[in-house]
Amino acid sequence: MNKIYVPKMSESFGKTPQALVSHYLWLNNGYRPRVAVFLAYDGGGLYVEFGVDEPPAQTRYNGDGQAVYKDSAVEMFLRPFAADARYVNFEFNRAGFLLMGFGESRDGRAELSGVYKSRLNVRAYASQTDWRLSFEIPFDVLSGLYGKEFRPKDGAAANFYKCGDETPTPHYGAVFKVRGKTPDFHLSRYFGDLVFLDS
Repeated sequence: MNKIYVPKMSESFGKTPQALVSHYLWLNNGYRPRVAVFLAYDGGGLYVEFGVDEPPAQTRYNGDGQAVYKDSAVEMFLRPFAADARYVNFEFNRAGFLLMGFGESRDGRAELSGVYKSRLNVRAYASQTDWRLSFEIPFDVLSGLYGKEFRPKDGAAANFYKCGDETPTPHYGAVFKVRGKTPDFHLSRYFGDLVFLDS
């Protein structure tokens, strides 16, 4: 079953992953970096952290709103309301630069990086063997985008990705398998469920 259970925020956040990027798709070049996804929430928002086992990787894009997915990047696509087809994409390169969009599909997305970057508390750390990227999604940001209150108890849908379209070794990894014929993470029918635990 395509479900991820999201615990309440605690001191153990960042130690045990809630999911792993295990489906590397479309290319058969053997490049499969280990990517762990850590999740937690509280009354104010959802906390997300990616742990990437990867040596120093390409970072050419150095501004928000740019094509960071062409660098070594991690991404979360989130659909907060089951009855609303629109979803939010949060895409980050190793340096922490953001591409954020909103809409029903790949085409015609509203570009929101400059509007919300300051609310996401983005943090990036890199060493010679790995890198981490963490950010927060305030629930009031989701409520404002959709015009209705987001309630964790109602759940959400999402997928998490690792990619690098124009790196020396291109790759496309996902937590939940995407069954498109060509590289495309904007297929929300393959999102899995986020289940927010009460305790």
